[in-house]
Amino acid sequence: MSDFFDYRVKLTKLGPVRFVGHLDVMRYMQKAVRRAGLPIRYSEGYSPHQIMAFALPLSVGATSGGEYMDISLVSQVSPDEIVASLNRVMHEGITAIACMRLPEHYTGAMTVIAAASYDITIREPVVMRLFGGEEKDLPLARTSCKIALGDFFAQEKILTIKKTKKGEQQIDLKPLIHRYEILEDGTARLLLHAGSKDHVKPSLLFGEFFKARGYEMTPADLMIHRSDLFTEEEYEGGTRYVPLIADTDDTAATGGQQTGRGETDGGIFR
Repeated sequence: MSDFFDYRVKLTKLGPVRFVGHLDVMRYMQKAVRRAGLPIRYSEGYSPHQIMAFALPLSVGATSGGEYMDISLVSQVSPDEIVASLNRVMHEGITAIACMRLPEHYTGAMTVIAAASYDITIREPVVMRLFGGEEKDLPLARTSCKIALGDFFAQEKILTIKKTKKGEQQIDLKPLIHRYEILEDGTARLLLHAGSKDHVKPSLLFGEFFKARGYEMTPADLMIHRSDLFTEEEYEGGTRYVPLIADTDDTAATGGQQTGRGETDGGIFR
């Protein structure tokens, strides 16, 4: 039996805090854990640090409804109390919405990630520049953008050049897009491959969409919301993607989970 207790916490990152980088968010959460009075476990040695690990870093400027943090405590605390304690000391934008107790010898959040769901919207000035002229043409421009996005994702191949440690390499992004849907307002709702291998950044994917129209994309051209992170599971019907904190009795959830596409069961993609 272990002398410590491991938990996974689900967080939001919304509003102006989206412009705070990943390392600063880590430092913020370390301070929040201390202010919350949680019995965090520290590493041994001359420079002890909190036992805390985060899942896939979020790009600066993007919002999220599903960031994950693994922490280790020296005494047992209920998931409900962890959520409540953190929210009492955190500022607007970063909110704990769920927590679960992890089993012994668990696999860390970063390692188990297989996919990420996104809502990605092209900003109106860019839509107008590519598909319309004057302000009165915005509804027509949005419709044209929606059709163009549908055609883009329906291609048999979406080729791009990706920089790797060994240099530049041409890859096909299409097999790494697990689900896609274009909403009425032109928002692309996507489930993309994610993790340490073959990770798909939305900016890389949309860069190819813009490039085909002779436009060089900048980070400010997109509104990106990452709704959740998923692990991959095998079941009788094949493969499914399950949120890192699934909806179980061992989970303390204080807010709804956003997911990528409609054909789901409690946030699980089949």
